[in-house]
Amino acid sequence: MEAAAVVGEVFDRSAVRALVPDESAGRIEDQLGRLLLKDVLRPVPSDLGGADGLRFRHILLRDAAYDAIPKAERASLHEAFAGHLQASLAERTTEFDEFIGYHLEQAHRMRDELGLHDEHTKRLARSAFEHLRAAGLRAAERGDAPTAATLLRHAFDLRDPDDDDRLEIAWVLGFALADSGSLSEARELLSDAIVRGDAADNERAAAYARCAMATVQMLGSSEANVADLKTAAERALALFEADGDERGQALAWSTIAFGQWFEEHVEESRTSAERAMVHARAAGDRVTEGELLGLISACNALGPTALDEGIAQSEAILNEARATGNRRLEQSVLRSVGTMHSMKGEFDRALADRGRSCAGTRARVADRLLGGRAERGSQRVARGRPRCGRGDPARELRGARVARRIRVPVHALDDARGARGSSEAT
Repeated sequence: MEAAAVVGEVFDRSAVRALVPDESAGRIEDQLGRLLLKDVLRPVPSDLGGADGLRFRHILLRDAAYDAIPKAERASLHEAFAGHLQASLAERTTEFDEFIGYHLEQAHRMRDELGLHDEHTKRLARSAFEHLRAAGLRAAERGDAPTAATLLRHAFDLRDPDDDDRLEIAWVLGFALADSGSLSEARELLSDAIVRGDAADNERAAAYARCAMATVQMLGSSEANVADLKTAAERALALFEADGDERGQALAWSTIAFGQWFEEHVEESRTSAERAMVHARAAGDRVTEGELLGLISACNALGPTALDEGIAQSEAILNEARATGNRRLEQSVLRSVGTMHSMKGEFDRALADRGRSCAGTRARVADRLLGGRAERGSQRVARGRPRCGRGDPARELRGARVARRIRVPVHALDDARGARGSSEAT
């Protein structure tokens, strides 16, 4: 029962057999059978896809069994189960990085609490870091900011404060925290990464953190000096260009593009975003690529692109988001597409697009963060559009500033293209 408790509330029979000593292996099925008869365990499908899974009837039963295990034994069992997963999953190991990383992290934590600060403990920390980092980066790539923030935070905390690998993921973790609504924590983490990167002469890591900080500052404060933040990104860009760092160039150009957007220079923002996209794809950086696709779709909605062309481009991005499972990008593009349909007078379709977007997790996080101010501001712009006058887009853009505190690809809702809509209608 102790081995099962280490695996989790739901476990596989083969995992329990792998964790018990050889001399006890023959009694496993009898013991599991008795626990099933006592209704301590219940049969369920296995998390690994098989049919021989079991589940504790109540999580408190699992917790009681787990708490009774001495820490040294817990550490050994967690490590052994991580090894079992790696050996049994073969090519599917990457699908279970989160689980493997969790059990290695627990093994490291138990040994650390016991004062076992030896090479074995350090190897556990390194291995746990690598698995959790990989799982966190994949979550960031698919736009799952809360999961990415959780996994990358666990990975981050496994390394020493000045460790280069820890500093290298600070910018992704900063974005994930900000996108999850933890703006203060994101700023604090990125500020620390900048200081530590500078102190360690790790210019590259510091430059990444500065670019992320610039975007987070623009996201989190209407008082941010956008010009200064763009200048910081341009300095980072010079460093990345000198190093031939494609991913860094993508991030720097993305930061510049967001700065231009917040300054309401939509055409320039799109040009910079497209330039950043070239570098992001060259680097295989799907985190930055997702941000850029959302921004480009927003530029379709608020820039000079013809409505039909903008809708076609954005729907192509929408299909890509769905194909890759990037729900955050999907929600973002739906809002932009809905805005463009509303400009064409297709209000039922616009409401359906925006309704599907608002149903997403990202919209709920944003509404909790700002008390719904961004959404209400967008609705005011939409309702006030005839009064603002289709011939004066500048006035409509001023109304759209209410939504500036939310990352633009998600909240580019406002109908600020009156002049263009009128000209196309005529």
